[in-house]
Amino acid sequence: MSVREYRILTIFRLSAVTVILGGAIYYFKVFFEKFNPYFLYYLVGLFIAVYAISIALWFSLRSLRFPKAAAYLIVTLDAAVYTSLIFVSGGLWSPFSFLYVFAIIGALPALKLRGAFFAAFISTLFYAFLGFLQYSGVPSPLETVISSVEGERLPEITLVEAIFKPFFTGLIFFFVAAVAGFLAERISTLHIEVENVRRKLRQARIDTKLILEQMPSGVAVIDLHGRILFFNASGKRLLGLHRVPKHLNELQGFCPGFHRVISRIMDELGEKGQGALEDTLTINGDDRAFNVRWAKLEEGETKGIVLAFEDITESKRLQEELKEKEKLAEIGYVAGLITHEVKTAATILKTAAELIASGRLNRGSKEAVKKILKDGSHKLSKTISNLMGFIRKESLDFQEIDLDKFLRDLISTYKILGLCDVPIDYKFQGPEKVVVDPLKFESIIRNILENALDAVKKVENPKIEIGTVPSGGEITGVTQNVTVESGFWGIYVKDNGIGINEDVRDKIMKPFFTTKSKGLGMGLTLSQKFIEAHGGKFIVDSKEGLGSIFIVLLPLNPLNQEGM
Repeated sequence: MSVREYRILTIFRLSAVTVILGGAIYYFKVFFEKFNPYFLYYLVGLFIAVYAISIALWFSLRSLRFPKAAAYLIVTLDAAVYTSLIFVSGGLWSPFSFLYVFAIIGALPALKLRGAFFAAFISTLFYAFLGFLQYSGVPSPLETVISSVEGERLPEITLVEAIFKPFFTGLIFFFVAAVAGFLAERISTLHIEVENVRRKLRQARIDTKLILEQMPSGVAVIDLHGRILFFNASGKRLLGLHRVPKHLNELQGFCPGFHRVISRIMDELGEKGQGALEDTLTINGDDRAFNVRWAKLEEGETKGIVLAFEDITESKRLQEELKEKEKLAEIGYVAGLITHEVKTAATILKTAAELIASGRLNRGSKEAVKKILKDGSHKLSKTISNLMGFIRKESLDFQEIDLDKFLRDLISTYKILGLCDVPIDYKFQGPEKVVVDPLKFESIIRNILENALDAVKKVENPKIEIGTVPSGGEITGVTQNVTVESGFWGIYVKDNGIGINEDVRDKIMKPFFTTKSKGLGMGLTLSQKFIEAHGGKFIVDSKEGLGSIFIVLLPLNPLNQEGM
């Protein structure tokens, strides 16, 4: 039992004793004017004794070794006091028998249900003792007064009354203890729950205030009358305030721009529940960009607004720098694309020129190489022009081509110029005619073929397979087969090279990523973009040590597909 509970019990008993004994003295003084004054002295002495014991116990609380035992002693003393008063006022006929209920209820705050039952038990014993005294013929002081003043006697008590009246009264005492104990337990539980809720609310209020104070953004709460209810430290710092004004009107003198922003928000409260805006505020002579977010503060009706504001001047400057860097990166990206395409075409032209200059070609071969030179120069010029158009997101130049002839000419060019010394197994299964942008389609196949040639450089018995598959056909992959869906046709380049590592596989389409000692890492990136421009799909299936297959699925009718 705590000191607080002990003091509650002491205060309760002092209050009860004051009311009860004071009422008893007044009762006997008024209704029995001619009674022995020693009776009055007895009541006053009892009153003083109870007070003296209570005060002594109050000041000895801190030094008590057994406070719970002291509490039980107080309950017993209370019952004894009430028994004395009942005895002097008529015993079992006394109108003050209900006072035992005070002892029962008084035990609850400190001793709970067990104390209430203890008080009921002690009260029953004392009441039964009174019945025994009265049955034995011991007169009560009240009976003596009545006999001496009025010549009358109180009714004698029978043995049955002396036994059953205390018994049934004791049952009532225990019933009161049970009911009062149950209610006290419920009240105590509710009190604990309420205190827990209050403690959590207090802690939540403290935590919320602490969080708001530590936020880098400024936070303010303003009611509809313009009173500033909260303003965190970051808000003061951002606005350059030395102290927090109490009213919105005062803020106009410190930071007129912020006052203007809040006035705008107040005007919009009836239309919107929340919003955000950007404005330029002058802080200590400097123009600063601010972002202000606000929301209504509502409790059934609008009470005010909550503001969160931050200085975004530095953020906007960084965004501008980022845009500049993105522009530079785009320029670098474009330069990489052009360099890649020019380098590939230039290699073919250079090789063809060297073969003619060597004088080792027969007439037929020389004519073929001259044609390659002529076509290559034209393609190089048109490639650069088309590439710039592609970057500017211009439409593709779709044409119908003979797919078989197109691929055979491309493979023949690589063979004649000595750019491919690996056996190429060509498997054409259709379709005969397709609609593509010829230059971009050739760039796709060349980029994939060159990756395959590079992949088989370090393997024995290198082999490359190029094939086409019509709509509904199936392509045998390295780890899985791919079915060409309806409305599409497929072309693939398969090699038995070193394969692609799993860590690298997801990166090969990124610009400027390469595993080669030479190269820009733009080939597959460009191929993927050209394929997407055609409305097609690019599939890579590879396993380290087994080789790779690059599958291109293009629509049979790309004219309705959106270009890049």
